[in-house]
Amino acid sequence: MCLGAGKLMRAKLGVMATALGWLLVTMPFTLELRVGDLVIAQGAPGYVYLYGGLAALVVAYLMSPSASRGSWLLRGYTPKNPT
Repeated sequence: MCLGAGKLMRAKLGVMATALGWLLVTMPFTLELRVGDLVIAQGAPGYVYLYGGLAALVVAYLMSPSASRGSWLLRGYTPKNPT
């Protein structure tokens, strides 16, 4: 979702906007209420969801094109002095 938004907008701002939305919705779900309820549990599945989602956001940010010349990951590197 984030990578698609970044590619459609041709800027990293698309990734950041959708990532911010995901974070604003997900992070309050990790807080424990007074009655002891949790939406995202404090076990392995909860941690995989949180940290896996954060890792996916970072990858989407790195792979999205920048506003000027495109993504440095997708463009590739050409050496100045090929041998």
